[in-house]
Amino acid sequence: MVNACLGLFCSLSFLPIGDRIQDLQQDQLHQVVEILSQPEDDKIHRMYFHLDDNDNILDLVRISDDSEAYVPFQDLVAGEVVMAVVEGRDAVILSCPECSETNGGTLYFRYLTNGLNDSYDTMSLEIRKDDQWNLYFDAQKVETMTLVSRRVFGRLIGIKEIKINDWSQAFHDH
Repeated sequence: MVNACLGLFCSLSFLPIGDRIQDLQQDQLHQVVEILSQPEDDKIHRMYFHLDDNDNILDLVRISDDSEAYVPFQDLVAGEVVMAVVEGRDAVILSCPECSETNGGTLYFRYLTNGLNDSYDTMSLEIRKDDQWNLYFDAQKVETMTLVSRRVFGRLIGIKEIKINDWSQAFHDH
């Protein structure tokens, strides 16, 4: 992560939410997606669903090389949960207002596109259980997501776009 800030944004930081990670058993975690974050110098985040014995979703879990976070699934149903900030601004916000831990639903991934004018965009993803829980975008199973940096004069101001299942291209777009 870049720590020097001159003006606009300097870096995106995923928040360490919750403190139950150490209590979760690996066999209850189901990996859902890997996220490549260009605003964090190509840091990779792995997102999991923490499941109960009946395969119901209990929590959303994020594990990165240097941090971990969990969000109770009911918090996503109850309202928006800020997952990342940049210079005090909410940068990545998740919500799933019509979801259930047994049936899934639509997960809203709202992200800051331009911090100069505080504009946001929203991507809708389907949480669906076939033989196991997965995320879908336009009927396509999501395995990877790339948060593409939006820069002005070399400085990060937001997330330009989110690419689905396109990692090979993402590393070449800087």
